Amino acid sequence: GLIFDGMNTGFGLALIAPSDTAWSLPAFSNGSLLGTGSMGVSAVTGFGEHNGEVYLCGNFNVFGPWWNSDGSQAALWIDATEDVAGIAWINGPGVAAVTSYNGQVVIGGEFQSANMTLCSNVASSDLIQGMLDRDAEPLRVKLSPVPVADVLTVRFTERPEEGTRLTVVDASGRTVMDPVAARDVQLTLDVGTLPAGSYWLQTTEAGRVQASGFVKH
Repeated sequence: GLIFDGMNTGFGLALIAPSDTAWSLPAFSNGSLLGTGSMGVSAVTGFGEHNGEVYLCGNFNVFGPWWNSDGSQAALWIDATEDVAGIAWINGPGVAAVTSYNGQVVIGGEFQSANMTLCSNVASSDLIQGMLDRDAEPLRVKLSPVPVADVLTVRFTERPEEGTRLTVVDASGRTVMDPVAARDVQLTLDVGTLPAGSYWLQTTEAGRVQASGFVKH
């Protein structure tokens, strides 16, 4: 089947299909992707197999149909569409290893909590109980106008917690603007110098990350 490379420069994941001879990036047919990690160099540091599926771990964020509300540093590889889906919220520098044991996915690395449950560098979860099916939290921010030409207005549903920061990344997960501290319910970002295209506004608040997409004219 596919051969995976976890250290593709600037991205963190590459693959070789059975009929190919060169590394390539996943197609991400459903719009998911591995974005820039919250700390250090983005990379996939480990692969594990569980119930016939491939799981990834490392230092990355998962962006996709769930708006990055259900995955960071641990993800499920969806072979049929070359997509990824987050499986757990990890608070810490990164996950170094993932494996399957007794019907559970077990991860290890340097982190303080998984899915808001305190732990010490090791965590496990019985995926049969439906981790992937739990409802995502509603988005905390609303963007306008979309599409945007120059100034993007960011409005929180309530005052952001201390230390909340906003980061704009492009479709490949590369940070394209310096992070901005969010201290008020509403603020504006000057995106006029960005090239036309699709972007994500990544909101990091209290160890959790959400992303909202917008289009720049």
